[in-house]
Amino acid sequence: MEEKVFAIIGSGPAGYKAALELRNKFPDAKIYLFEKNKLGGTCLHRGCIPSKQLHSVTSFEEFTKSLKKTKLLLEKGLTSELKAASIEIIMEEATVSTENDSVFVNSLNHNLKVDYLVLALGSKPRKLNSAREIFTSDDFFSDDFLVKPMAQSYCFIGGGYISVELASMLASLGAKVKILEKEKNILGFLDEQLRSKLIEYLERQGIVVKTSVNDLDSVKEELVIANLGREAQSEDEFALDKTLLDKKIFSIGDMHTAMPLAHYAYYQARQVAKKIYALEQSPNEAETQSESAIDLTLVPQVIFTKPELAHIGMDLIQAKEAYGDSLRVIEKSWATNAKARIIKEDRAYFRMLYEEKDKKILGYSLIGKGATDLISIAVPILSKALTLDDVENMIFPHPTLGELFAL
Repeated sequence: MEEKVFAIIGSGPAGYKAALELRNKFPDAKIYLFEKNKLGGTCLHRGCIPSKQLHSVTSFEEFTKSLKKTKLLLEKGLTSELKAASIEIIMEEATVSTENDSVFVNSLNHNLKVDYLVLALGSKPRKLNSAREIFTSDDFFSDDFLVKPMAQSYCFIGGGYISVELASMLASLGAKVKILEKEKNILGFLDEQLRSKLIEYLERQGIVVKTSVNDLDSVKEELVIANLGREAQSEDEFALDKTLLDKKIFSIGDMHTAMPLAHYAYYQARQVAKKIYALEQSPNEAETQSESAIDLTLVPQVIFTKPELAHIGMDLIQAKEAYGDSLRVIEKSWATNAKARIIKEDRAYFRMLYEEKDKKILGYSLIGKGATDLISIAVPILSKALTLDDVENMIFPHPTLGELFAL
């Protein structure tokens, strides 16, 4: 196969994973990864990793010290992995131009004509206009912000998962925390049963949750953080020839807002590498094939509150609409699980949905310590459309939290 030239712009989970996947498919290709800020993108520096570091500590001082080390080690590991794959990392801002069915990527020291371009530009937080100083989660995890001591009180505007996670983490460290949401519910993507249970846990932490709030003049907390969702970066900023999209230019990751999650970005990276490989093998056949879209209910949702919430598959509303009276629900407290008793997590919650006639498993939900890890057990069960009978024939080790999935 003729030697190919690839460029990837953006080094977050979608970008660096795409570079590695393309190397697997094209061992002899030249692959360039452009990044204008820090290797690892928002996930490593202002999102997934810093927030989970905060989730794991017992003081804000411990958080700021441990986060610096964690980011350094992960960035170093990522750099080594990319270099081992002979991917050239270019820490420069890149521009793109298209002409005569060709794609060009340029930066301060590089001028490339590429066969394929992958855009993984990520997203940015939406801003809230206000007379007072209001920060975003990106600000909160910035290097400049982290040198400051923890505030005594916080107000989070917006009741999405970022606000709820940070509110729960900071409350566990002793801060006074409030969440304000203009809609009638926080965490609108959860069904009412899961939402009410999680709110109960939040309120036990002393977190004040107020909904249907439009007036922000009464906000008196020391630090105000607005999490109003994130805006996807667009390929439009490059003024590209649209006929080259999905032919020579591909966009992945948070640029697609259907599921702006790092683990979904990894999936997209694998898929784009497969598509490009198919185009090279048989262009005509690859272009006529329709892509099989993944069922987004099979993408796990994880919320790192204290306790954690994890869900995969249909929720109660979706399952009732699809299966009506044949829907069955199995609910468990973790009190009957020996490991949960040992680690004092016996008040946690487990739910499984299934269809009675065919015993098809429809969804799992967990609220408790380690829920975000446990949900991985459910991924192959749902992805392979296993039934209650299939799970009944599985053996789970004892005593473990994994036994929650045993029937």
